[in-house]
Amino acid sequence: SPCTNKKTKDVEPGLLAERSQRAADVGASAFLSLQANAAANPDLAGAALYVFDQEASSRNAAWLAEREDANDGTPGQTTEMGTPTSVATAGSRVLADAMLRELLQGVVLQRAAVQHAPMVSLRQVAAPALVIDVGSLSNREDEQRLRGAEYLSHVADAIARALGHYPDRPVPAGTSSPVATVVALIP
Repeated sequence: SPCTNKKTKDVEPGLLAERSQRAADVGASAFLSLQANAAANPDLAGAALYVFDQEASSRNAAWLAEREDANDGTPGQTTEMGTPTSVATAGSRVLADAMLRELLQGVVLQRAAVQHAPMVSLRQVAAPALVIDVGSLSNREDEQRLRGAEYLSHVADAIARALGHYPDRPVPAGTSSPVATVVALIP
């Protein structure tokens, strides 16, 4: 495998569902999960955007969703989770489209389209939710890009611009910015 500094374990069991629940607990107006994943195909390179759907839009999206399910549960147990409301799903697609337009300006993408997957990290969120996979750790070129401050800066700038253009971003009482309601939980 091209990546020599891989994690041997993805996440602690339950962590992805916990992040989603914490977003719901604080009433987040949007949930973004920023990740750098491996891919089933090491030739697959670039960032990718995912929204929740029961059906995966590609083999890699299905593979990532299966890995999340396997890693987020505990051995022998199934994670019981709900599905997003139609309002959250529609909002996710609007936010994903805004994010895609911004990422297309200077960020290498796997596809110039929003992908769909039944990911644990998106299933239980009541707010619009996206997984932003910033690159593939199993691809040599992506791994190098992910080590560079310039690439990560392009990704961060694109995310900030997209959030600034996102139309369904109510400003909560006591804050001056809708971005303040976006929950970013990194262990």
